[in-house]
Amino acid sequence: MKDRHYKGSRKNLSKSPNLEEFRPPLPKDIEEEVLTFYGNPQPEGGRKDPWKDWSISIKGDKLREISPSLFFHKYMLYPEKENKGRFLKAFCEAYKLPVEIIDAARSRLQGIIESLKKQGYEISSTEKVEVIWRMIVGLGSASPLETNITLDRIYGYPYIPSSAIKGTTRAYAFQKIAGAIGLRPLSLKERKEKSKRKERTPFEKLDAFLEESDEKKQRELWKSLSEDTFVKEWKIDLSKLDEKEIENFRMVFGTTGSIGKVIFFDASPECPPVLELDIMTPHHLEYY
Repeated sequence: MKDRHYKGSRKNLSKSPNLEEFRPPLPKDIEEEVLTFYGNPQPEGGRKDPWKDWSISIKGDKLREISPSLFFHKYMLYPEKENKGRFLKAFCEAYKLPVEIIDAARSRLQGIIESLKKQGYEISSTEKVEVIWRMIVGLGSASPLETNITLDRIYGYPYIPSSAIKGTTRAYAFQKIAGAIGLRPLSLKERKEKSKRKERTPFEKLDAFLEESDEKKQRELWKSLSEDTFVKEWKIDLSKLDEKEIENFRMVFGTTGSIGKVIFFDASPECPPVLELDIMTPHHLEYY
């Protein structure tokens, strides 16, 4: 293993703007690899902080030699905030995945499915869907960039994790059960009222009931739901809950005492995806 040491920090900049003397505070071996992908900082106008004028470039052919996911999440070299956009723009332009990588990933998944069939599993459905516009998954995941994207750790392509597909499917099934008896989400005003009293909403109570495996706790949760202020006000008849639907819900998605019997797989692209830089403003003022 190579010796690892640091060559300096941003404090050196006030003393000397010489790029040959300045390097990011990275272990030497990692630093050498990273600079291979980024190229060299090019200051303009003799400014003392070379990073402010660093025109970041990533060589596309080099990006193919490592996992784009590893590069995106670990190799970020911009101490100045304004370089964030430069990094993202350069990454999107250099991002190109060979179709062979996509085919290999799909082939591997198909092999897993065939193996499960031999073990007695039944494949209920395999759906192909098409996005109508740009899609991003993992936007809120932790990242130094503040916004993120989910990329396959090995191959580097964007995908929808099986956990997200399961969560979406579970949410739909839950809404179907709740909607059948007329139970609806609370309005913002109603939620604030519940929050002040530190009480669960009817949806939260029903959700807790559906995922609970202990019969005693189920009865307690059922009582809490039936005595809920809004359930009474809306005249919700809980006896109309379909026991078969509840049983299927617990069997598919699991409970606090057992895992679900349905296996969900990741959704991966059928052809090499294209990354494009965009602006996201998914904020709702009332939420804050």
